[in-house]
Amino acid sequence: IRKLSTSGSHLIYKLPGECNGRYFPPTPHRRPEPFSSTSSSLSSSRIVPEGVSVGRGVITVDDEDYVQPHGLSISVLEETVRSIRSVLGYPQFDVYLLLTDDTTIREINLDSRGVDGPTDILSFPFAEATAAGVLPTPEFDIPEYYSLGDMIVSVPYVAARMEEDKSLAGVDDVRGVSHAMSTEFNLERRIRMLLVHGILHLVGYDHIEDRDYNIMVAKEEEILKELGLLTEGR
Repeated sequence: IRKLSTSGSHLIYKLPGECNGRYFPPTPHRRPEPFSSTSSSLSSSRIVPEGVSVGRGVITVDDEDYVQPHGLSISVLEETVRSIRSVLGYPQFDVYLLLTDDTTIREINLDSRGVDGPTDILSFPFAEATAAGVLPTPEFDIPEYYSLGDMIVSVPYVAARMEEDKSLAGVDDVRGVSHAMSTEFNLERRIRMLLVHGILHLVGYDHIEDRDYNIMVAKEEEILKELGLLTEGR
């Protein structure tokens, strides 16, 4: 169980399954189907102390000491999440973001998707979308159910891939966030791009089938332009 803090508010975040030697059972109302950006969906539960405001667009960023060493700004990441939610029409829904390392994301990737290796981002939707970008009305009309879900980013993994891309000439056979990141060598901007991808997974976008991929990358490019992260000709 990890205790989180943002602007003086505290949340408890609980991952289901075996994690760091302890077992946490999944919560029934969360769906267990995996996603990644590679994405992932995972059951999780928040226990919110009395007096803490949730379901009102709360953005929780848990940095695990990966913000300052990499020159990242929590306020910039929060504003990015806020802007993406607004474009998608879910400004009042909570979002949780964990910035961590390869070891932690590898453990969660193995637990949730059966993939024994690190990745850049995992997305864990709170609810199952009825269509790409369309979430059902919350099961209960209480703040705790107004959540898009959770994202986990391995900062060292993103930084390492960025260094590798510097020796390449960009990626020509992909679109959307993957293409934009291939020529972006500022770590914070690169993570902001990943958040576009991750939040789209939280609201039901996917890229397994060609049709779904085309829909998702078109939305990614729309939001990247809205955020000033994608310019014409890039």
